[in-house]
Amino acid sequence: MEQDKLLRRIVAAKSQFNTLHPASGLKIDVMIPAMDAFDRSRFSRAARVHPADDYEATFASPEDVIVKKMHLNSEAGSDRHLRDIAGVLRISSAEIDRDYVTEWADRLGLREI
Repeated sequence: MEQDKLLRRIVAAKSQFNTLHPASGLKIDVMIPAMDAFDRSRFSRAARVHPADDYEATFASPEDVIVKKMHLNSEAGSDRHLRDIAGVLRISSAEIDRDYVTEWADRLGLREI
């Protein structure tokens, strides 16, 4: 019951939460969009995959993960978000659309990060 109240507050606040898959240890971030300009952009760019016939999963682009982590870092000041960005860059650096990241960093006032 307490978790239900917490999830309702998260949804109402357009916030986020994460969950863990016990068998694999995979952590999934669930983000409730505010549907501002950035959210509209990042959700329109999300990749939809079908790991099974009756199942679809949606994954954010590396660029949008970077911009969102920059935003979270600006709010919380946690180095964890910067480490996450470094991890995305290690894995996907060659494919990153740096102009897109720069544009959104400028628009959201995150250029310094």
